[in-house]
Amino acid sequence: MTLDTAATTVKVLLDAAGLKVSDEEFLRFATVYPTIRAQADGLYLPELEDEDPALGFDPTVAV
Repeated sequence: MTLDTAATTVKVLLDAAGLKVSDEEFLRFATVYPTIRAQADGLYLPELEDEDPALGFDPTVAV
C-alpha cells in the first residue's frame, strides 16, 4: 500500500468519524495505517469459520 493510498483511506475514515486531526497526527496515522490494516487482516482465519466463538474463558478448566 502506498502512502497516498493510506492517506486517502485515513482521510475517509476520519471524515466518516467526524474527527479533525493536526497535519502531524494525520501523517502519523497515514504512515502506520498499512501496518495496522495488515495486522487486523491477519486476525481473520478462514479455517475457523465453522467454529463457535468462545464466549467465556475459564483458565482452571483442563481440556
